[in-house]
Amino acid sequence: MLVMENFKGKVVLIFNTAATCGLAPQFDGLEELYQKYKYKGMLVLGFPCNQFMNQEPETNGTVEEVCKINHGVTFQLTEIIADY
Repeated sequence: MLVMENFKGKVVLIFNTAATCGLAPQFDGLEELYQKYKYKGMLVLGFPCNQFMNQEPETNGTVEEVCKINHGVTFQLTEIIADY
C-alpha cells in the first residue's frame, strides 16, 4: 500500500496514465525528468488508470513490464487505480 506520509519533504510528481493511450509517449519525458532529478530527491509516481475508454488493458502484473519495455520506465508505478 502506498502511504503518502513516506514522501514527506520530497518533491513528488503524480500522474495517471494508460499504456495504450495516445498520450503514452509521455512516459519517455517523465522518465527523462525522473533521471535528471531523482538524485535531488524528486519522485515520479505513475497511477495506471482504466477509466478513460479502457485504455489500460494490461493487468497489474503486466503494466509495469509494458511500460519498461516500451518506454524504459524505472520510476514507481502503482496498481491500476480504476478498472471500469
